[in-house]
Amino acid sequence: MHFYQMITNDLNQMQGQIISFIGGGGKTSLALAIGNELAGNGLKVIVTTTTKIESVPGIPLILVKDNFMFERQLTSTLKNSNLVMVADRAYKANKLAGLAKDATGMLLSCADLVLVESDGSRQRSLKTHKDLEPVIPRKSTTVAIVCGADVVGKKLEDANVHRATLFSEKWQIKPGSRLTAEIVASELLSPTGYLKNIPLRAQIVLFVNKADTDMVAGQLLASKLQEM
Repeated sequence: MHFYQMITNDLNQMQGQIISFIGGGGKTSLALAIGNELAGNGLKVIVTTTTKIESVPGIPLILVKDNFMFERQLTSTLKNSNLVMVADRAYKANKLAGLAKDATGMLLSCADLVLVESDGSRQRSLKTHKDLEPVIPRKSTTVAIVCGADVVGKKLEDANVHRATLFSEKWQIKPGSRLTAEIVASELLSPTGYLKNIPLRAQIVLFVNKADTDMVAGQLLASKLQEM
């Protein structure tokens, strides 16, 4: 099975999509995996972000800020490469700052689809969102919610959960408590958390990552998500 099939089996239905990735535990890796698959099938794909992302060796990068030739440069680059990364600017080494959330729609005029990393988790498998998060473009047609299965059974602390204190307050769980599959699933399906800011007509896809390295935790989390 290809990763893009979690969204649709029909490659034609991928065209015109803006797919946003939120949560933790592998958003960038999933977006790039899908991007590479679709590019390999001849689609023109743009990967971008509304938060922050790292540049990827081998993938052409186009920056928007102060680039008056941006659209022409992007169009030209997509003629030679099916997969291109777009960001507002580079701010440190290979770190890239993202576009305004509603600026992503303009990219569709140059490509078949756009993949957007719309959330940050500081490489944690789970997070709790602040008021203005996640930063999902309003024209998103699909939103992929990503969570690492390895967080199940871990302690509620900053090493495992981005904004662990906020998570503790939200769910009234003591810091250091073990995270059950039920409480993780509750956060993923929370209308004040992961489901917040998702456009009404967008398809929602849940992706439990790292289940191959922790099959028991992956199965427990997947089962809870199906029950709720």
